[in-house]
Amino acid sequence: MTSFCRTCTAGCGTKLTIDDEDRIVSIRGDENNAMSRGYACFKGIHSHEAQYSPERL
Repeated sequence: MTSFCRTCTAGCGTKLTIDDEDRIVSIRGDENNAMSRGYACFKGIHSHEAQYSPERL
């Protein structure tokens, strides 16, 4: 699935891998995105870990 990162205002294009329970299991930069051309920062690539963390408030 394609999407974009919401961590900062750059809005880098991303590709998401979704499991059978509709949870994001991986995020990577979308090489077909004209603006970010496959780039995504460390925070964006690992944001799903924070989303599903048991320590999240």
